[in-house]
Amino acid sequence: IVENSAGEPEILCNNGGVSFIEAFGDVELKEINFYNPDESIEGKFVPKKKHGVLAIQMKSEILNPNDQVISRIYYVTGDKIEHLQSLANYHDDQKGTSQRSKLESFSAFLWITIACGINKETWVSTILGLVLWSMVEIINNVDKSLKGYFGNVLSIPFGEKKVEEHFLGLIDWVEAHRPEPSMAKIYAMNGDGPAVVVSSGQHLPVKKINFEWGESAFWAYHFPWAGKAGYVMPMLSPKGNGDWIVYMHLLKWQIELIEASPYLMFKPVTANYFNLI
Repeated sequence: IVENSAGEPEILCNNGGVSFIEAFGDVELKEINFYNPDESIEGKFVPKKKHGVLAIQMKSEILNPNDQVISRIYYVTGDKIEHLQSLANYHDDQKGTSQRSKLESFSAFLWITIACGINKETWVSTILGLVLWSMVEIINNVDKSLKGYFGNVLSIPFGEKKVEEHFLGLIDWVEAHRPEPSMAKIYAMNGDGPAVVVSSGQHLPVKKINFEWGESAFWAYHFPWAGKAGYVMPMLSPKGNGDWIVYMHLLKWQIELIEASPYLMFKPVTANYFNLI
């Protein structure tokens, strides 16, 4: 990584390709605890790198057991996702039918589950932000000349503003503040209430990735960052049956709320789910 003329970090490409390390572990897939990546993944399958381009992991001091952040991996069946979507959709004789996406419906359920369990004397709200691929919005609503632009703009809007309004001044704001580092506001929320960021890896062509050692039997994210804002990443299940694999990095009490939900939406990923036993 080098600095450009504006003092910003850039990846220097030397056309040397990307290095891969292939390793073998004397363990069967059925013996892996897929549900708890803190135990089975971190430091074993994924090294605890403190610096690097693509892998950065940090640890934070834990002062209160309720503030402990843990990672869990679940699966949600396709029929439950479709049921959530049907509940989120509504028809109004004047406004017509409102069609919500599966991700919106899923995020709403997650927000309600966590919000119903917060201490209202301590927090005033539960904040949920969705990671959006901004280039589509910017090209369609701001400047179509950017269609040939190579790159991406990620943003996590939350609140009551329309999405189009959020993106109108985004590029100008970035240009005005660069090269000063910036961070999405939701990651810096503190006393207002618990914050959760929901991303989506459902369009990643994971099933098409082939490193010449066979098709993946399992995939999920593992993002144990040191902040208190939660991170949720749903992906399509490798079973290809409409199920979702959902990675959650949340406060311990939030995980307990989700697992205690009477709707039984989230089920721990196990070897049985993948028919390994």
